[in-house]
Amino acid sequence: TKNIGFMIIYDDAQRHDPLRNLIYEPFFSGDFEEGVKDYFVSHTHARIEKCAQPYGSGKSSQIDIVRDITNVVPIVWLAQKYGIPLKTPETPHGLVSP
Repeated sequence: TKNIGFMIIYDDAQRHDPLRNLIYEPFFSGDFEEGVKDYFVSHTHARIEKCAQPYGSGKSSQIDIVRDITNVVPIVWLAQKYGIPLKTPETPHGLVSP
């Protein structure tokens, strides 16, 4: 590491600023947080609509939040952000199943 250290946060900030600036822009551009929030809200709502199962008399529904939302939405977000092709019904030749 050429005497810079392993963790960017814990060493001399002046030596790490060029690396931090190099990494920051492609990964955390402009309205990054707002974009992440919007993505998670819209995709969570869509997954709830898709995966909810009628329960009892049909006036209520149930969903496995961990299986259908928590284990899927973040993986799909990461795959879309970093260009990882997912294997889904729409794209059966993807590399990884969410």
